[in-house]
Amino acid sequence: MEMPSKSHKETSEAKKSTKNSGLRETFRDIGHLVRAQWPKYLIDILVIIIGITISFTLDSRKEEANRAVLENKYSKGLLEDIDSDI
Repeated sequence: MEMPSKSHKETSEAKKSTKNSGLRETFRDIGHLVRAQWPKYLIDILVIIIGITISFTLDSRKEEANRAVLENKYSKGLLEDIDSDI
């Protein structure tokens, strides 16, 4: 007599169940790691945020300085044109 074999559906469900339990264990391990080292991660995130903020601030100041130089150049040119027309 032949032994009844598992259907394809049962086999794939068993594989999914095994894969899901492995995934759950992975997330559980990640959760434990984050809970144990959250101060380090928080400091890393804060350093990144501060670095990006400083970068944007410096870039903004650079653009403002370039705009002021260009404004002065146009103003001097306009004054020279007015003087030459008079």
